[in-house]
Amino acid sequence: MTQPNSELQLAIAASIAAGKAILDIYYKPDFESELKNDNSPLTEADLAASKIINNYLTDTPYPIINEEIKNKGYAERQMWETCWIVDPLDGTKEFIKRNGEFTVNIALCKNGMPVLGVIYVPVSRELYYSDVTSHSAFKSILDEGHKLKSEILNEDDLIFPAKPNNKLISVFVISYNMNYNKL
Repeated sequence: MTQPNSELQLAIAASIAAGKAILDIYYKPDFESELKNDNSPLTEADLAASKIINNYLTDTPYPIINEEIKNKGYAERQMWETCWIVDPLDGTKEFIKRNGEFTVNIALCKNGMPVLGVIYVPVSRELYYSDVTSHSAFKSILDEGHKLKSEILNEDDLIFPAKPNNKLISVFVISYNMNYNKL
């Protein structure tokens, strides 16, 4: 198996650290929450995860586009060949509902295309990641302490897209509710 690149290792470490901080807040009896200008929620977990991820990624040569911080204007960002794209807590509404359906998302993009990506599901400790140089995608389940049980890019963690089942037929139903007034 290919050796993991340092950016992938860094993104994985950042996502796990952010996920642990999110869970610390998730399991508190109360946490702070407010509405952003677009009326989407923002919690202290969003901000904590954002800060942790930025601390991990700041020393790389690539700028960061992060949902929870004020980013450079598009005129400048469009000139970036390579950058990090971060959503420190994707699913804030689900976080607030405490249903566990939220993730930490980090991608490194070059010329508008992802070259690596990490999705971490803190509640279930599922870590999904891919690096285009490996031409593979992986899913690892972390232990109770949010530690990897094996090295990244482990062949046992490979995942594959589902194979299409040509024997199944998809049926789409379109329903109209038409109310006619009788004369």
